Amino acid sequence: MKWNARKRLQSVLGLSVADGQLRAAHVARAKSAVAVLKSTTTTLSLDLFHPEIELIGHEFKNHLEAARIRERHCVVAIPARWIMSQHTKVPDLSPEDTASLLAIEAEKGFPCDPDELQIARSPHRSTESAYVTQLAIRKDQLTRLMAVTKSAGLKPVSFS
Repeated sequence: MKWNARKRLQSVLGLSVADGQLRAAHVARAKSAVAVLKSTTTTLSLDLFHPEIELIGHEFKNHLEAARIRERHCVVAIPARWIMSQHTKVPDLSPEDTASLLAIEAEKGFPCDPDELQIARSPHRSTESAYVTQLAIRKDQLTRLMAVTKSAGLKPVSFS
């Protein structure tokens, strides 16, 4: 049997788009650390919600080329203002009941249908009880961010 082992990337481009600025850092593995090879910060002329995704992607590509950043594999930071959060106290329940409770809380707490959201859950415990923080982003925003990066010729590895 042959295992399909994914090769670990030796370098990656970190991207952040917030407040009309594109921040990029090309980082690579060093012996026991991560080294920043190149970085840039630039003001974008187009908003992420501009109707023509290709133009936004072209602007990203131009800024990266101007900074001489050629890495295409990237990790993209989701703009903080896109993230919705909800904190829920969770009683001792079975995993199925906990999932149902959190789905109901998402329906009540988020301003849109949970089917339109990408939801991540982070459980934590205090001395008294258990809690779950639900973080959500609209799927259409995530899809748009993915389309912009691909239009720029980038290969998104992760969205954080």
